[in-house]
Amino acid sequence: MYVGDRHSSVPQPPKELKGFVKVNLSPGETKSVSVNLDRRAFAYYEVNKHDWTVESGDFDVYVGGSSAQIELTGKVAVAAR
Repeated sequence: MYVGDRHSSVPQPPKELKGFVKVNLSPGETKSVSVNLDRRAFAYYEVNKHDWTVESGDFDVYVGGSSAQIELTGKVAVAAR
């Protein structure tokens, strides 16, 4: 699972790997998996503060076998504390 923040106040990569589950499938087999994203998945490290910062806003969420093979996309709204 990848997360992207197109509206960040600091430069961010378009997609960052934030969680994964390794799944072995036989041909034709399907499985359901869950990937939990905690608050840190939406944060960046602020060097001047020496801490992780989360900005409020909409984040893009991507699911796929790699960053180049995205199969599902969505959005999640995050409120900073």
